[in-house]
Formats: sequence, C-alpha cells, structure tokens
Amino acid sequence: MNKQSTNDSTNQPQIPNGIGGGIGRNSNGANLVWNGDDISNYSAIFDNAIFKTTDSDDYTKILDMIEHLDSLDDIESYLDVDEVLKYFAANTFLVNLDSYVSNMNHNYYLYENDGIVSILPWDYNLSFAGFQAGSASNAINFPIDSPVSDSLEESPLIGKLLEVDEYKDIYHHYLNEIVENFVNNGTLETLITKTDSLISSYIQNDATAFYTYDEYKASLSNLINFGYDRATSIAAQLDGSQPSTNTGTIETTVDLSAMGQQGGGNEKGEMNNMRGSSDTTPPNAYSSTPQSDNTTESSMNIPNSNTTSNFPGNISSNTSDLDPSIMMQAMQIIQSSEDGSITDSIKTELLNLGLTNEEITQLSSIQIPNQDNNGMHDIKNNNLAMGPGNISTDNTNLIITLSSIVLLVIALVFVSFFKKRKYIS
Repeated sequence: MNKQSTNDSTNQPQIPNGIGGGIGRNSNGANLVWNGDDISNYSAIFDNAIFKTTDSDDYTKILDMIEHLDSLDDIESYLDVDEVLKYFAANTFLVNLDSYVSNMNHNYYLYENDGIVSILPWDYNLSFAGFQAGSASNAINFPIDSPVSDSLEESPLIGKLLEVDEYKDIYHHYLNEIVENFVNNGTLETLITKTDSLISSYIQNDATAFYTYDEYKASLSNLINFGYDRATSIAAQLDGSQPSTNTGTIETTVDLSAMGQQGGGNEKGEMNNMRGSSDTTPPNAYSSTPQSDNTTESSMNIPNSNTTSNFPGNISSNTSDLDPSIMMQAMQIIQSSEDGSITDSIKTELLNLGLTNEEITQLSSIQIPNQDNNGMHDIKNNNLAMGPGNISTDNTNLIITLSSIVLLVIALVFVSFFKKRKYIS
C-alpha cells in the first residue's frame, strides 16, 4: 500500500467525486479477485482509502466493479476499460513488477467517479525491470499476454480483460503504439539524451549522489538499449514470432545492475556516498512512514557491506554469497504466500529470479522472529529487519538514478526551476 499516504483529505489532491485506495499486499482484496459482497473481505482496499469523504456507498461501487469484472457482464459500465488497458500496456513495456502485477499486488490506486472505476499508477522507481525480474533476458522477453508474476486468475484486472478478444486487441494496439511511436521513432532515446544534457553537470557535482558519475553515465546506454530490445521483443510477440505467454529468446546486452538496484546501492550492495566513511549516512537514511494501524515504521541506517549478516533469522553461511538485493526480492516473494511457506508457484518465481534449488532450500529453512522478538516482524508482515543496522523491506526502495522515465521527467521539471548548489569534493 502507499504507506506514505494518510486518510486526511487536507493532504491529498482534490479529485472531485472520487476515491483512492493505496493498495498493499496481495491478500484482503488487493488483487481484486471477487470474494463475495462482504466489505471486510477487501480491507486492503477500503482500510487505505485516502479521502475522509469515502463512505459505504463508495465501497459498494468498488464492489460492483469487482463483481462485474469477475463475470465480465456489462463491465464497461463499471470499469474504464480503455484506461486500464493503457495502464497495463505501459506497465508491461516497463516490466514494472513492483505493482499490481506482482504477487504483492500493490503500488496502485483505484479512482471511482460516477460509478466508473479507473486505475492510477504510483511508485515507478523500480520499473525497467528493477524488481523481481531476475536476468536481463527474462526482463527483455517478459511476456505481454501473461504480464504478471502470479497467475492471470489471481490478477483479474488484466487477466479477465485479456479473455475478451476485443480488449486484447486494444491492449496489443497500445503496446504497438509504444513500440512504434515512442521507441522505434527515437522519442525515448531523445528524451533520455536531452534530460542528460540538462542534469548531467548537477549529478557530477552532487555530493550526496548514491552513484558515481561514471556509473550514472554507464546507465544511460543500458537504459536506451533496454528500450530498443524490449520494443524488439514486444514486436516479435505481437507478430507471433516469439511466445507471448512465456519467456522468449530475444538476445540482449543490457546490464540490469548498471541501471541501478533496489536499495539504491551498486552491485556490491554499497551506498556510494558511504564509501570510506563508516559513520556517514545519506540525508534520508532515517525516515518514518505512517501505517494503516497508526503505528510508525522506521528505517535505520543502511548497511554498506555485501553480506547477509544484516538479514534477520537463522540465515546460514551457505547463503552468504547471495546478492543482498536478490535476497531481499526472494524474501518478498516468499512473504507473499499465506504462511510464508514455499509453494510450487513461489518456487517457480524464485527460480525465475535466478536462484538455484539448493539456495531455495536454504531460504526455506530461514526463521524470521515475530514482532514480539526484539521488535522484528515475521515474514508475512512485510518487514524483514527492523533492528539497528537493518533496512526494512518497505523502505529499501531508494531513488535509482535514471531507473525510470518517471524520474527522468521529474528531473527535467526540477532543473527547470532550481539551480543545484555545487559541492567541493
């Protein structure tokens, strides 16, 4: 869910006659699977409504949409189908798995207006395959007609719509629009190049940057190549020369690690602005975000070593060679199951992430203390480490330089109004 939002209309944008829902885990209705008309079955939606004016009548409208999505009966009277298909076309191109399409079913809002529900995107800092994508090949060949980490049955907002040939054609049309009119015509590359020309000198003189300037420059070519290779894969899936429901075989030279990683560190799990100084922390190394139960979650100083000593539970030395960012993604996948166990579907996702059967077996033996033990949460509470020297899952998503077009556009707007202060290195 959007753990940085509150149910306070004074702090929210004014959207007339609408409601928003910051969605969190994949249980309690967040996946939008129809589970009867009991509102309590959808607490992940309704407990996180962001407007105080949201009431039971609004809840009923959302339930009506979910019910008709399940049956597809007169769905366009309840859901803005065209807008939703556009959302998923963009999300699929970006391989943005830190969203509704992951087994966590989060990072989106529902907006209802006059009985019609649409989806609003949120939190794209891990797009361009920054979350649960595994290898670059898996990312480039991410299937367009099964664009989910879970199953289409458990992701009905896209799964149900793809059952309708007309809607599937529209979705394919929007994917082709992205390929032809955003990537292949050079728009994406031009946007990246122009933005770089505006912000490059500021990044070079940024004393608080999470990456070196050389690492930033190296990310640009990979970001551009990702766009072209992803477009090539999508075009091949659309014309039938590549599979569209499972991973294809388009080759790529993209280096995902060069484009940044979850947690804001380099491939060694370090924070570049912390190198050589064990007592230096980035400006936002500590933050508090309100939870739906009015408790406060805090992230502590981020560890700067490539070890698993900062992970909770009984992680053995046999797992010490696992990349911390991969370990964190694996934990997030495991915690999405009902009891934290590794089911067949969870195991498949872990294998797709790049783990071996031996590593999965090791992970299955990890015990995570519950919240009564030294303030640590169990694996289902989405907080893997809440003690000193550890970073929680919810707070690991630091800004990844040029990891998404959204951040590029934000940077473009920012430098148009502000001049960044130069620091003496």
